Amino acid sequence: MSVQFEHGVYLDQSPERVFALLDDVEKTPSWLKSCTGMKKLTEGDNQVGTKLKYSYKEGSKTGEMAGRITVRAPNERFAIVFTDKTRDLTWDYRISNTGAGSHVVHTISITPKTFMSKIFGPGQGNVQEQTITAMNSLRSFLARE
Repeated sequence: MSVQFEHGVYLDQSPERVFALLDDVEKTPSWLKSCTGMKKLTEGDNQVGTKLKYSYKEGSKTGEMAGRITVRAPNERFAIVFTDKTRDLTWDYRISNTGAGSHVVHTISITPKTFMSKIFGPGQGNVQEQTITAMNSLRSFLARE
């Protein structure tokens, strides 16, 4: 059973600027607290299928997940799927132009793959907190950059 949460924020920045930051995956640790590294494993410009390595720290737990870009629609949508032995993780960002900036909706979905991760994996509250925190951090980073 997956745990999923969606959260939207309004940003003063254009969809082009928001998308550029999301698309620059190696900047992810600059604004996402749990991300300790994001590395492109595929050369060239990002496209659907580009492979990534995501390094993270959640509390005292550290790890790495293999990832790939699954949706890349410039200035509109950006999504990545990550996987490891215990779970699948999807980040999906939908960007819309508000005229004065952008509205960004971030959906995170976590699907446990092992018995232990189903029992001790993240609950809805934890996913909700992580998603809201990520969007607030994205907003702060864009305001400073």
